[in-house]
Amino acid sequence: MKALIFVNPTKQGAEECLASVKRILERNNCACDVAYGAADASARLPEGCDFCAVLGGDGTMLAAAGWASRTGTPLLGVDLGRLGYMSEISIDELDLLSNVFSGEAYTEDRMMLDASVLRGGKERARYTVLNEIVVSRGAVTRLIDLELSCSGEKVGSYRADGLIVSTPTGSTAYSMSAGGPIIDPSLELMTASAVCPHGLSFSGSMVFSPDSVLEISVSSKYHGDIFLTADGRESTEVFCEDSVRVSRSRSITKLLRLRSNSFYKILAQKFKEKY
Repeated sequence: MKALIFVNPTKQGAEECLASVKRILERNNCACDVAYGAADASARLPEGCDFCAVLGGDGTMLAAAGWASRTGTPLLGVDLGRLGYMSEISIDELDLLSNVFSGEAYTEDRMMLDASVLRGGKERARYTVLNEIVVSRGAVTRLIDLELSCSGEKVGSYRADGLIVSTPTGSTAYSMSAGGPIIDPSLELMTASAVCPHGLSFSGSMVFSPDSVLEISVSSKYHGDIFLTADGRESTEVFCEDSVRVSRSRSITKLLRLRSNSFYKILAQKFKEKY
């Protein structure tokens, strides 16, 4: 077997964890290489790579998902962060890595979203995300007016700090902080939730079918200082003449699972540990 180890070196215990993971993989005759960034990972990804072990938190998993979804490489998360909803094991459970080689491991597919910033019908920016797309104000503290439509039909107008369009995987991230529903990640759907909506505007979270095409437009009175942010990693400025189109991506993220563990059990465990 071949594996890539993708490491976030800023996490406490990262180098010790890396040494342990390498030792276990090599003991099982698994050839492995190490990468410390997304560009490095893309360059080092071995041909025929069976999986990528991701050492970090959820942010590291999101960074890995960006390139791994293009190659179909399964991700195995080792949690060195604060929550680790997407991680499969903690640093204390590294012995479970042997399940990869005993045939007990399996993959789980996660839906992703494509988001395009359009101007005059032409695409000027495009992102693929695992968690969420956010359209929000920048440095200036003010409410913004946004309009949401679904497959060409107006859904509602929002006066808020922003609007989050999330996957089921992203439902336990920023969307949850904005009052969005927690969703079983095996489902395929999209949610839209306003960030700190004004009481007189539409404020409820909406759930949409996976085949919906959502479009977000900004009021014409705003000129700059509004941004689209993709999975908290990349962003681009959105202007009043732009629209943001969000739809299900053809890409998926594959998560490598080492044991049978229900989402609800993991959810309860994470809340108990971290809160």
